Amino acid sequence: MKEVIIENPTADKIKKLVDNGEVVHWANWNYEVIKDDLGQYLVKSHSNNYYMGLTDSSGKLSNTHENYIHMDFNKE
Repeated sequence: MKEVIIENPTADKIKKLVDNGEVVHWANWNYEVIKDDLGQYLVKSHSNNYYMGLTDSSGKLSNTHENYIHMDFNKE
């Protein structure tokens, strides 16, 4: 699997990728962006099952820098 940095990430770009079935990570492989049963986009920590919102109350990405958002790219 190859890591691909998402250029100029926005909440809309990330949500679209997740909706299309892409695996999107924040910071490292432990943190995965998911969509829950209520339609909320969250960042899940696989090591401790902690969740935080993808965006702040204004809709901007929480605690992010573009180098921290990447997706898995599996091309054989």
